[in-house]
Amino acid sequence: MVAFLASWTPMMAVMMLPAVWPVAARYAALIGQRRPLGVAAFGVGYLAVWTVAGVPAWLLVLAAARLSAATSVRAMAAVACAACGLYQFTGLKRGYLARCRVPPAMLLTDASWTGPLRHLRVGAHHGASCVVCCWPLFVLLMVAAPAGLVPMLAVVAIVVAERQWKAPWIPRAVGVLCVGLAIALLWSPRVARVLEAAPMPGMVR
Repeated sequence: MVAFLASWTPMMAVMMLPAVWPVAARYAALIGQRRPLGVAAFGVGYLAVWTVAGVPAWLLVLAAARLSAATSVRAMAAVACAACGLYQFTGLKRGYLARCRVPPAMLLTDASWTGPLRHLRVGAHHGASCVVCCWPLFVLLMVAAPAGLVPMLAVVAIVVAERQWKAPWIPRAVGVLCVGLAIALLWSPRVARVLEAAPMPGMVR
């Protein structure tokens, strides 16, 4: 697990930076004094939540490795794609996506928190919202192509697009795409060739 988290944490930092940076910049403009320290604490709190989220991700990887003896990687990836696609249409996804976009009123409320750990708490609060919003995408990434550069960039693009452009059709389009990919994986073995990437350190394929 240590090896997995050692790879998972920096990967999350890099992948989520484009999505969280605008929020961190707006938060920095609100807190005024000790801005660098506050933003650093915000980032630590945000990343800490994603690090904790790596524990169930590691368990998922172990479970997938054990299932692969009886179930093909292609079938598991298809199930992950379908589950991710259906999640995109749920009220839970819509609700936490709205929180991840951080309306000005919510950001002002968070900035008004007091106490020595307030910046850390704000970062963790925002990180928790992002985890609930995005976890199916990262489950899909872990199961399907944990070391594939193109899938990683695709997930980053989806996360950023969902936050920066508030059009409701974007999450739905991602959902349709994921369900379509699930069908394609089951229909054509050629589609599964993109899943042949080497695993990240700490992963078993």
